[in-house]
Amino acid sequence: MFCINCGAPLEEPPCGDNEAHRPSALQTEEVLDEIRRLEKLRDQGGITEREFQEQRRNLIGTLTANQSKKKI
Repeated sequence: MFCINCGAPLEEPPCGDNEAHRPSALQTEEVLDEIRRLEKLRDQGGITEREFQEQRRNLIGTLTANQSKKKI
């Protein structure tokens, strides 16, 4: 990776240092709670399977987006 301002190479964390790049347990639990809520809505006919899958992908994407932001 390189600095977007000056182009200098940035030091990468050691391969085993993935802990800093993971979403927090709270973030993960909040996303799981929201997915469970959406599952109930889907099962009750409140949303379609397609809507459920789209929202689920978006929620999971927030975890990976947060993970990417931490790397910068």
